[in-house]
Order: sequence, then structure tokens, then C-alpha cells
Amino acid sequence: MGGKTVTCPGRTRTNTGREEGAPGTYVDGDPVNLHVGELTIGTTALTSVNAEIYTSIAQRVKKAAAFTDTVVVTLANGFAGSGYVPSDEAYGHNTFQVLDTHLKAGCAENGVVNAALELMAGSAK
Repeated sequence: MGGKTVTCPGRTRTNTGREEGAPGTYVDGDPVNLHVGELTIGTTALTSVNAEIYTSIAQRVKKAAAFTDTVVVTLANGFAGSGYVPSDEAYGHNTFQVLDTHLKAGCAENGVVNAALELMAGSAK
């Protein structure tokens, strides 16, 4: 059982609109902390993130996990203030989830996956 904090660069949107088909405009924002937790019970790993992550991120965790059964629980243990956590690939899409996230691209996906796997590795000993 344990937890790690992943700190990613933040951004603040300067234009408005939902899924308007146009990219958002941003300025640098405060860093965003994502808390990744883990609890193992036998051959089952319960991984938690305090934000709503894209399914593909959870699938990466599950695929790489050394445990027979791995469950990724989101919106757990507080509030990240990040908005959605898109996959790195999704940042090219002009969807609500990507336009309104407070996370800059290139940090959160690998940060969450790596933190979860490190926590599981510590529990597998």
C-alpha cells in the first residue's frame, strides 16, 4: 500500500468554447499534482488516481502490471484540479476533455503509468 505524487506542468485556457473544432489557446499555469495510490490484496492490485484519466492510460497500467488482476480506480482520494487527464496521443484532438484540461501534454500519461508500476513493484516484494 502506498502512494506517489506526479507533478506536471499546468496550463490555463485563454479562449472559450466546447468542442468547437478549433484549438484552444493557453498560457502557462500552476503545476498540477496527481496522486497515484496502490493497494494489493493477494494477486489483485487496486491502483487509484485522483483525477479522471483516459481509458487508454488505465489500459497501459493493466497491460504492464505484474499482478494477475489489476483495477484502476479514478476520481479517488481527493481532487486533482486537472480536469480530464488525456493520453498524450489525444492532445491533437479538439474535444472538451482535451481543450479544458489544466495539464500540458507530455507528462501525465507516463507519470501515472510509471508511478503505478513503481508502487506495484514495491508491493510485489
